[in-house]
Amino acid sequence: AMICKFPNSRQKILLAGCAVFALSAAQSAVAQTAQNSGIETVVVTAEKRSEDIQKVPAAVSAISSETLGDLHATQLTDIGTYVPALQINSGGTPAQTTISIRGIAPVGPGATVATYIDDAPVGSSSAYGGGVAFQLDLLPYDVQRLEVLRGPQGTLYGASSMGGLLKYVLTTPSLDEFHVNVGGDVFGMSNAGEVGGGGRVSVNGPLIDGKLGFTASYAIEDTPGFIDNYVTGQKNQNGFQQQSARLGFLWQPIDNLSVKVNALYQKVDADGDGTVPLDPVTLRPLAGKYQDNNLVGQPFQKDIQF
Repeated sequence: AMICKFPNSRQKILLAGCAVFALSAAQSAVAQTAQNSGIETVVVTAEKRSEDIQKVPAAVSAISSETLGDLHATQLTDIGTYVPALQINSGGTPAQTTISIRGIAPVGPGATVATYIDDAPVGSSSAYGGGVAFQLDLLPYDVQRLEVLRGPQGTLYGASSMGGLLKYVLTTPSLDEFHVNVGGDVFGMSNAGEVGGGGRVSVNGPLIDGKLGFTASYAIEDTPGFIDNYVTGQKNQNGFQQQSARLGFLWQPIDNLSVKVNALYQKVDADGDGTVPLDPVTLRPLAGKYQDNNLVGQPFQKDIQF
């Protein structure tokens, strides 16, 4: 560690030397770490085949399941600020989201960012399906990684990917090892009237060694509300619950052939929207940071069957 202080103008000339020394020390430390431990290869399927992310001729970001866990990510808004050029606009609950990449925002009813689960497109293919404002927002406990491709991807992913692509890559059933994972969490939120939390369990392993594997999982997450209503007096009106269930199989009869089958169900059930009214001139909350004035309820439900 090194501290550089420059109390007067005469010592400003030392800044360059201090910065160069610090940079050299940092580069040396990084080089030694890389040489001793090796750099892990990040494999993505951005071009519909597994390959090193460094060899993909496109701008790609990959968010691993470990990173999702470290961030306590339960919805897209939790990761939007960590991915370059990715913007997630929330309508007040999970699944009420609009996605844009590199500033290419939708100007009509059609999405500009394609959404995939593995290699299957998911979302509205119609101008009347509301696909722009209701993008896929999975509870990511059964997701191996998220891949974000920046820039037009129409060659491989169709016309709805003018801005880019968001791909959920699900965990793959194992053909040779048996795993059982159990997890849970408890957390608090500012202005919330109660704590939040959830639980999850997954089983992954072979049914026939080397030939047939399966994975099964279930997860639930309760997030407390933190928006109060100063008109009706209701407290914490925007709590929501997310549920997820999946059953998947991998069949590999020979080395050059593999067949994947997945069934996925997710549900979002929200009591209300996490929004507040703003003054049209000052753009400040009318009655407070966590105060809304809706006279009727704003429930939201979304079921995903894949």
